[in-house]
Amino acid sequence: MKKFFLFLVLFIFATNRVWAQETTLLLFDSSTIKTSVGNEFSLTIQMYSFNNKLPIRSADIWIAYDPSIVQPVVENGVVSVGSGDLFNEIGGKIINNKLYLFGLNAASPKSETIGAFGTIRFKALQQGKTSLRFVCEPGIQQTTQIIGQNDGLKNIINCAGTKSHTADIVISGTDVLGATDSLHNSMSTILMSSLLLFVGTATVVLVKRFDLFNRDNASQDIT
Repeated sequence: MKKFFLFLVLFIFATNRVWAQETTLLLFDSSTIKTSVGNEFSLTIQMYSFNNKLPIRSADIWIAYDPSIVQPVVENGVVSVGSGDLFNEIGGKIINNKLYLFGLNAASPKSETIGAFGTIRFKALQQGKTSLRFVCEPGIQQTTQIIGQNDGLKNIINCAGTKSHTADIVISGTDVLGATDSLHNSMSTILMSSLLLFVGTATVVLVKRFDLFNRDNASQDIT
């Protein structure tokens, strides 16, 4: 009985240790976005943790995308990242055709780990479909990680849960139908004007001929 109790305690302790190390995941606030070429769209990165009272020290987020279809919005040489409510300092840049974002709580780590990391903006470059996805592969250098303040500054991200959350981007072409309709309307206007001009001209000719016919008849009557 004592051995079973000791095993149960050790099992719960070990489970909690593993649980505490991988309790936090990231996700996009939208799973699908539909837009058109040339438009900008935004996504908010949400952070969720099963242990909401675990202080967060920092976060490194890597997002893969197709650079031929979408591109992060850059303003004054800096990637546009709207502030969230979890980190004192956030920023980003483009590295090797991936979007790198960082969050830092250097001075006073916040105790909550549920909320918005920040908002990112992309521009649709061409028609097509692509996905934004978190790069989270333990053992590689450019990987997403979330560092907890306690427990020796360990990475507490749940990669399996984070990678399962993607954002599908569907980009349609420009408003070709609208352009075609405008052209069609213009052609219709030209044809209608031409038709009216033809009818008007024909009417004038007929009136003149009728007038000449009446004059000829009048001359014959006088004779």
